[in-house]
Amino acid sequence: VRVAVPPGSPVLDRLSAPAARRTLEDALGKRVGRRVTLSFSEGQASGGDGAGPGRITAESARRDRLRRLTEEEPLLAAAVQEWDLELVD
Repeated sequence: VRVAVPPGSPVLDRLSAPAARRTLEDALGKRVGRRVTLSFSEGQASGGDGAGPGRITAESARRDRLRRLTEEEPLLAAAVQEWDLELVD
C-alpha cells in the first residue's frame, strides 16, 4: 500500500525504517487477511488556496465540537448565537 502524506509530515521520519512499519503492517494484514507492505511518500502540496484540510488544533477541535453539538440541539444553537457562547474544557 502506498500512502502519500503531506509535505513535511513527521510520518516520513517515524515510519521510514521497515522495523518501525512492521507493527502497523501486521495489524493491517490481519484486518484484510493477507500480508501488507506499506510505503510512505511525500505527496504534493495543496494549491496554496487553503482549501485542503489543515492540522487539528485545540481551538479547531473545540469549534468543531461546538458546531456538532449545536447542530444536534437547536435550542443550544440559539443560546450560543444569542449569548456568544464558546466551548470551554
